[in-house]
Formats: sequence, structure tokens, C-alpha cells
Amino acid sequence: MLFKSAGGQSAEINGPDCKCDATAKSAIIRSVSNRVVTIALGAILIATFLYEIAAGAAGNEVALLPLGALRTRGWSRMDWWRVFTFSFLHLNLPHLLLNVVGVLWLGGIIERRLGPTSLVVLFGLSAIMSGVVAMLLGPWLPTTGIAIGASGAVSGLLATALMLVFRYSAGHEAQDRVLRRALMICFIAVIAISLLPGVSFSGHLGGFISGALITLLIMRWRKSFAGKRRVTPKGPSWS
Repeated sequence: MLFKSAGGQSAEINGPDCKCDATAKSAIIRSVSNRVVTIALGAILIATFLYEIAAGAAGNEVALLPLGALRTRGWSRMDWWRVFTFSFLHLNLPHLLLNVVGVLWLGGIIERRLGPTSLVVLFGLSAIMSGVVAMLLGPWLPTTGIAIGASGAVSGLLATALMLVFRYSAGHEAQDRVLRRALMICFIAVIAISLLPGVSFSGHLGGFISGALITLLIMRWRKSFAGKRRVTPKGPSWS
């Protein structure tokens, strides 16, 4: 805050308003710094959709095949690369927004608690495994034959978030009491959406199961690593 002294010179006063502004800015910076990868994943999904629009492929599953949409029926060995790409494509704007919101919310929870590397591993492997399961079960489950979208990866993130708040909530009990209800509502919504016509139930299932299994491995590794750090070598004994 600035004011003019009797001599006409400006002076600065660090009043309560300034301190509040500084605290708010600091909180925003901390919040963003704990979600760098989460925000980057959301931005990548949005950028990819803009490319779809520019290419004239948005809204058309068949037109998205050259861009990396997944074949869940009639696929061959030549389609293996699609499990890496289909999760970044979306059919339309509502489809995109639903998954971006899921990534930003669930990814934020995971990145704050497990770190950015774990988030990348969980998102990437859940996306890949959802594609693999969708391809394997495609011939036996109702499907359009083409799968796109990050919902399989989001299902994996949901599995991780559920495990974090129900099984690994040490130090976050107060916050997790609120999150548990919200996440359970989200879980029920995902089940309902997965049963709708044209939605890849197998992809959601594969992503959710893989997310849960990867989370178990990550938590076991973290526990083992923490145990090794606590063990300190004994120094030489002198007699």
C-alpha cells in the first residue's frame, strides 16, 4: 500500500492487506507447484482435441482411426501402437471435459501424495492396460469396435485415489473423511456410465484394475524404501 507523506514523497506500508495478498499468492503457487504434471496432462488432452478439430476428425470415430483410435474388433498385430495413443483422443467436447475434470481432480490428489513420477506411471500404464483389455474383450462385449478417450486412465486414477483415502490415509484423516464420500459417488457414477451403450466397459475395467495393482506395488516399494533409509550401518567397533 502506498501513501504520500507531507513532503509529497511516496512511502510504502506493509499493512494487513499486503500480508493477506502475499499469503494468497503463496498458497496459489504451492497449489500449482503440487499439480504440475496434473495440469500438463490436462493441457495435453486439450491440445490433442484442438488438433482433432484442425484435422477435421473431431466427432467421427472412423476419422480418428488414422490419428490413433483403438480398434477393439477386427484388430491385428499392426494395431499394437494404438494402445499408446487412443487415450489422448476424444470424440467431442463433453467427452473431453469429463475426462479433463477427472484428470485434474484425481491427478491432483495423487500427485500431492505420491509425487509426479507416480502419477505419470499410473496414468500411462492404466491407459495402456485399459486398451489391452478392451482389445482382448472386444469380441465378446458390446462395443462399437473403436475406442477413444482417457476414461480408462481416469478409472485407474480413481482406483488409486480410493486406495489412498481408504487404505493409506495416515496423516490425511480429516481431509479423507470428505474425500471418501465424493470418491464413492464418482465410483458409482463411473459404473453407471460404463454400462451405457457405446461406452467401453472393458476399458474402464482394465484401467481400474491396473490402477489398483500399480498402486499396491508403488506403496509396497515406498514402504520398503523408507525401511531401508531408516536402517543405518553400524560403525566399526574398537576393542
